[in-house]
Amino acid sequence: MSHGLKSIDGNQKVCKLNRPLYGLKQSPRAWFKRFTKVILNSDYQQSLADHTLFTKVKSNNQRTILLVYVDDIILTGNDEGEIRKLKEILNREFETKDLGQAPVFLGNGGGQIKGGSCDQSTKVHN
Repeated sequence: MSHGLKSIDGNQKVCKLNRPLYGLKQSPRAWFKRFTKVILNSDYQQSLADHTLFTKVKSNNQRTILLVYVDDIILTGNDEGEIRKLKEILNREFETKDLGQAPVFLGNGGGQIKGGSCDQSTKVHN
């Protein structure tokens, strides 16, 4: 028992915590580990230069790019079908909210990009 803590009945028993406490510093790390597993199982490659960047390139050169920033996800690419599929996976695995086209992300303009690519923003809640 911790120094200065006294039991009413004089017994020296303590309680064991069986569930994790949310709000601890480890919570975002555990969430990102689970998130990474889901994305990698969907055939995305994690960038070696930036661990929050995931890409998928198909044989027909269609690309989908996913970037995580805190609790926001930016989806972009020229494969609309893959973007829809990825949103379905994220909705199934996590509580998400589609915020639509990203007009600005970290000071960079978003929205529709020439060539059919589009930026999508998704809010993820744990």
